[in-house]
Amino acid sequence: MFKIGYRTMKTAIATPVAIYIAQIFDLQNYFSAGILAILCIQSTKKKSVKAAWSRFAACVIAMILSTLFFTILGQHPFVIGLVLLIFIPVTVMLKINEGVVSSSVIILHFLAASSIDSHLVVNEFAIILIGIGVALVMNLYMPSLDRQLLKYQEKIEGNFRLIFEEIIQYL
Repeated sequence: MFKIGYRTMKTAIATPVAIYIAQIFDLQNYFSAGILAILCIQSTKKKSVKAAWSRFAACVIAMILSTLFFTILGQHPFVIGLVLLIFIPVTVMLKINEGVVSSSVIILHFLAASSIDSHLVVNEFAIILIGIGVALVMNLYMPSLDRQLLKYQEKIEGNFRLIFEEIIQYL
């Protein structure tokens, strides 16, 4: 029997919501908002905020590098290799390398675009905000396990107390 956890539920909700919002705004490549949402769902609130920041920062850097490289060198497949050759070490240096995969989606959009202009940049920025934003909202709704953990702790301590009392009586 399989179990559906909170993270699975959040992913299943965040993905279509992000895609739908991107569709409402009539964005090109609107499905990518769903991809970003999938990639950004995390298990804790702290990880969620860190992942959202890393992915957002990495996507912005990817957009800047893509604009520069594809504008100067043209939109050819080998240019994406050059972009990644610079992009990946920069993300590692800035400790935002978990954003490499999500940013690669954006880089590929720049490669596939008929032209790189302000419309493309705004479109991609909107996709990033929607995908990461929806995932962040979903991630911020995390059921608190603190109370449950405290109950378990109290129960375990009580069991140890009983065990030690019985050991004392036995001795």
